[in-house]
Amino acid sequence: MSLRALAQMVGVGNDHLSRALRGARGKSPSADLVRRVSIALGLPADFFPEARAAFVAKRLSEDPVLRDKVYDQLQRGRAPRD
Repeated sequence: MSLRALAQMVGVGNDHLSRALRGARGKSPSADLVRRVSIALGLPADFFPEARAAFVAKRLSEDPVLRDKVYDQLQRGRAPRD
């Protein structure tokens, strides 16, 4: 699949998609764009780490108790546990 075809499938210009994927001009793909690209490629919406990171950041911003728990555990060098 060409970059042009993929850009058309996700509803952005091929120049924008190219810059976002390369990180040119300080561009980075938004979580929404990453999800749309994943789906267009037939992958799970959370296939790329940017989508997962955005999900985690959103959940942490919505739940201060969870945010503090994760922070404390990361600060101590341990992986978060339930």
